[in-house]
Amino acid sequence: MEGFKRFCLIVFSLVGIVLLGALALPWIGPWTDLFAGFFALDWYLFCVELALLAVAIGFVAVFIRGVTMRRHNDVVVLAENGAQVTIARSAIASQATYLAEQDGSCVVTKVVVKVHHHDFVDVKVSVQPYQSVNVRAEAQKLQLTLREGLARLCGEGLGTITLRFLEPRSTGEIAPGPTVDEDGAGGFAPSITHRASREIRYAIGEEAVAAPDYGIDASPTVVVEPTPMGAEREA
Repeated sequence: MEGFKRFCLIVFSLVGIVLLGALALPWIGPWTDLFAGFFALDWYLFCVELALLAVAIGFVAVFIRGVTMRRHNDVVVLAENGAQVTIARSAIASQATYLAEQDGSCVVTKVVVKVHHHDFVDVKVSVQPYQSVNVRAEAQKLQLTLREGLARLCGEGLGTITLRFLEPRSTGEIAPGPTVDEDGAGGFAPSITHRASREIRYAIGEEAVAAPDYGIDASPTVVVEPTPMGAEREA
């Protein structure tokens, strides 16, 4: 259905541009007499009228779509005996973030939740690994984790889950093999600050702790003391 909508939009745009040019050229430029004479031809006039009808139908369809379209903010997961249970899109995004970051191998930078008709939900997650990882292996494991966890929220309404891997924060050797590594990306373990940061984001009422370092150790700071004046001469 999305492909058909895109095709209709492209056809509507092209017909509108052609019609705009056919109506504007007899009034603009040195060729006004030439294009004005085209309206005396039956086939040209018929094509212009047909394009005008198509554009009018397109505008009516866009107007109806704009009036009747509703914004899908919540997802209905249960409807029985006149009662409904809904989940906000922000809750789905928060759960997807938690599931993707729970092994400590990556950080989620963006989550997009789209709700379609009949409460079908598509989720797109952008993740940034801390180290270079086998994307095929990690994608398989992350897909299974997200689908299993989000299915508990959305039920049968869960649609496609799209993963987008960004460049890692530190590069290194990538282990070969398409199989899923149960130990995670290269045996990387989440740091204490990373776990504390995750608890702060999803716990309520917790006091803030030190800022997370995302598992990357900072290089030690070297302090250079100035040499006293006259020391070089005495040496």
